[in-house]
Amino acid sequence: MIVLPLVALPLLLAGLLIATRPPRPVRRAVLLVTLSATLATATVLLWRVRDGAIVVHHLGGWPEPLGIAFAVDTFSALMLTVTGLLTLVVCMFAVVTGDADEPFFCPLVLVLTAGVNGALMTADLFDLFVFIEIMLLPSYGLILLAHRGQGRRAQVTAGRVYVTVNLLTSTLFLVGIALVYAGAGTVALSGLAGAGHRSPSATLGALIILTALGIKGAVFPAHGWLGRTYPHLSPAVTALFSGLHTKVAVYAIFRLYLLLFGHNRFAPVATAVFAVSMAVGVFAALGEADARAILSLHMVSQIGYVLLGLSLLTTAGIAAGVFYLVHNIIAKGALFLSVGAVEERYGRRPIGQVTGLLWREPLTGVAFLAGALSLAGLPPFSGFVAKLAIITAAFTAGQWAAGTAALLVSLFTLLSMLKIWGGSFLGRPDPPLAAHEGPRVGARLIAPIERVRRRRPRATRHVRLCPGGERPMSWVTWPLRLLGFALWFAGQIVLANTRLVADVLVKADRTTPLVIRHTTRCRGDAEAAVLAILVSLTPGTLVLASTGHGRERHTIYVHAMYTERSDVVAGLTLLEDRMLHALRRGGERT
Repeated sequence: MIVLPLVALPLLLAGLLIATRPPRPVRRAVLLVTLSATLATATVLLWRVRDGAIVVHHLGGWPEPLGIAFAVDTFSALMLTVTGLLTLVVCMFAVVTGDADEPFFCPLVLVLTAGVNGALMTADLFDLFVFIEIMLLPSYGLILLAHRGQGRRAQVTAGRVYVTVNLLTSTLFLVGIALVYAGAGTVALSGLAGAGHRSPSATLGALIILTALGIKGAVFPAHGWLGRTYPHLSPAVTALFSGLHTKVAVYAIFRLYLLLFGHNRFAPVATAVFAVSMAVGVFAALGEADARAILSLHMVSQIGYVLLGLSLLTTAGIAAGVFYLVHNIIAKGALFLSVGAVEERYGRRPIGQVTGLLWREPLTGVAFLAGALSLAGLPPFSGFVAKLAIITAAFTAGQWAAGTAALLVSLFTLLSMLKIWGGSFLGRPDPPLAAHEGPRVGARLIAPIERVRRRRPRATRHVRLCPGGERPMSWVTWPLRLLGFALWFAGQIVLANTRLVADVLVKADRTTPLVIRHTTRCRGDAEAAVLAILVSLTPGTLVLASTGHGRERHTIYVHAMYTERSDVVAGLTLLEDRMLHALRRGGERT
């Protein structure tokens, strides 16, 4: 019986919570126990269908087309497991931060879970529409409950945009279902194989359905609503929506496109659209100054990667797309929760206003770094395997332009991640910041931590070791500092090369060469040599000479192009500051 724990149980318990209004601990317990039960059921289903079997259930024993049919194969069971795990982790985060204290939060999440599970299991096109609507109804309420973003007015605006867009797409979805039924004579998925080319009505209906799902999935060019809604929600709700709403729409696109068409009739157009979606998402993210806005717009780019694998219509491409979909749910959830943890601790601020988070919150910093490197596609993380599979499948299928675009977009994804990493997690951890005293944050999240820290002996505190300096423990942070500096410097190399190429392509000579003398803070020849090498490796700068020996003050003479003197001095100071902070075990910069 697959329907009871995955669909019926969450709906039943949501109704009981609303009708009885139990105390807060009871609501939390019901929510977490129910989500744990759904996750366990999904895991059992995944084990049962691991060999390619399909579990089918007709609700009430009624056969098609009268009854409601559910079917679970390996793909749907995998999605049930991953989305169930994400929902459970996000709700645990919401319990800690206080989001779950809202009286209607727990029942709304349970209804949302039932809708997601039903959409992933349904074997009927009309029931897919119904379950997606079940997903959307509690989402409207969760948006209004998320009042700790950028103000209640921003929440109302985000809710209005979200409702308007989804009402439009739901109408399109229903019209498409009607046209498919008129052309194919059924809405049961078992009878719709190849229905996309049976008649003009079915073809038009199938295209309308895929368009509606593309809007719900934030696929270019219908992606604008995502950047106006997701950044203004609470961290928990944003992480929840990122792993459920758009991903269920992408799952449905996978299902229906292969079922309704199953050939490459529209594959060239789809490949071009998804390649553009990858580029538009990442370039839009680069222009943002807020971490959660950057991560939200990255969803547009990552969905382009997933659907690019589908548009190839090869076994390798489809498998790569499915793997990328699962990877993205986990990686994006980790990133949103990491940023959310920082917001809960220090408040929501633009990138650069809160620095040194790696030393203040080392565990959060490590979690964010792992998610960022995975999203950028660097080894040994899952994102590397996923992107390599996508790019390889594209090249194998002869889609050289799409494969090259996917490779280049990965570089810009790394740049946007470095923007958050360098602006928030690196840098000086002092002066100390006061914890964010928001309406529901302080006592529950921060006070217990501070009490534990006060009870610790001074020698065991992990971030504050010497008066006034707040230097981190070297044995924990030194490798992370080295890795962070390497990533930051790689980003600077890319930016400098981009500027150099742009200046070369311009006919007018915009160079402003100059030589400056820079007195370093290097303590020895080794540090001075490393600094000179780094400066020379950066396009547009070259170390002409160096003075000083041993523990003496070292001075370097730098030839620079394209910049003013103040910019060169500031750039050298920043490079030296980050280099010394990374190389020296204690992290000191003087």
